[in-house]
Amino acid sequence: MAMGDHEAALEHYGLARAYAKEEDMLPIETEACRRMRWTQSIRGDIDGAAVLSEEVLRLTRAYIAEQRHIASKAQDAEASLHDSGSGSPPTVPMMLREHWYLGGYENQEVYALKEHGCALRGERRMFERALVVARYQPAAVEAFEEALTKLDKHWRRHGLDAESDAEGADIKRQLHLHLADLYDNYLASADDVIKSQHHAKAVECRHAYEDMVPGSFGADVACALCDAPLGGLSIEDEPLAMTCAWDSCAKMHHFHTRCFNTIDSDANPGVMCPACPPR
Repeated sequence: MAMGDHEAALEHYGLARAYAKEEDMLPIETEACRRMRWTQSIRGDIDGAAVLSEEVLRLTRAYIAEQRHIASKAQDAEASLHDSGSGSPPTVPMMLREHWYLGGYENQEVYALKEHGCALRGERRMFERALVVARYQPAAVEAFEEALTKLDKHWRRHGLDAESDAEGADIKRQLHLHLADLYDNYLASADDVIKSQHHAKAVECRHAYEDMVPGSFGADVACALCDAPLGGLSIEDEPLAMTCAWDSCAKMHHFHTRCFNTIDSDANPGVMCPACPPR
């Protein structure tokens, strides 16, 4: 298979997906579907990626349900032993990524939801600008917000927080930034009241991020393009934009939307973040 042969890649992943489904290997089926989605995103087929992303989420939830059923049966068996005077009290284990091909966080649903939102945003590959399809942006918001809710629930259930769960904290920061960017820039509305509500939600998300990473926004931080105060923490501040491709900017540069929109994305297509040096 030649490098960059997306059609051949889709065919191979499709065969793997079909075989895994036939053999009831749910994690492998999920990973094959995930790679098909990546391939569709890379080739710019956001519609195809969105459909596959929904399937990845469905399969992930099916896997979680399957594992919970197995854990519940084991719990019942242990409870029987405990009631009869032997064994120890049963516990249901936390979902762990016991296979390399599962998602990159111990709570698979949180990770799948975050990936789903990114696919709906139109992310394609490292350092490339997203290919935004307007009709998918509200669904991206829903996916990110659900991921936040699930992550908070996961933390409460297992006694975790941003200090004890570095991976979860990183996902939470990304979710807040994605939501702020979406609310400020990608939820089109002709209604001024709704626009104001969206901007207020963006400010709220940036406050949540600022609580985790102080000094990211505000009057003392400069826009990476115009050097004027960035703001972003008051509803009186102008909208802000961010780069939103996978691993696009280690410094998480932010910009005034008006500054970001003046950048010619075709002039340097290999660079996602206009404030970072060419790679």
